[in-house]
Amino acid sequence: MGDTPAVTVWKNQIADYWPLHRALFALFEEGAFGEAVNDIYSAYISVSSIFNVIRKMQESEQGAKLEDVKAVAIYYCEDADFVIR
Repeated sequence: MGDTPAVTVWKNQIADYWPLHRALFALFEEGAFGEAVNDIYSAYISVSSIFNVIRKMQESEQGAKLEDVKAVAIYYCEDADFVIR
């Protein structure tokens, strides 16, 4: 945004959360939560690190829009023998 310096944002690996994600959304699809589904889904997304970064950006930058958000490069420094699986 203009001359504002870039801010580094770290995102943790989410692969460990996929089983929980699949189970939770299977319950959503089954209707297991009944009338409380919107409250539960709101609570679920409110703990998202991406959601929190966007919310903090909108709170701190008056008039900030999601369209103004730019992707950042992520750099990994690792040994020559390191393998991403």
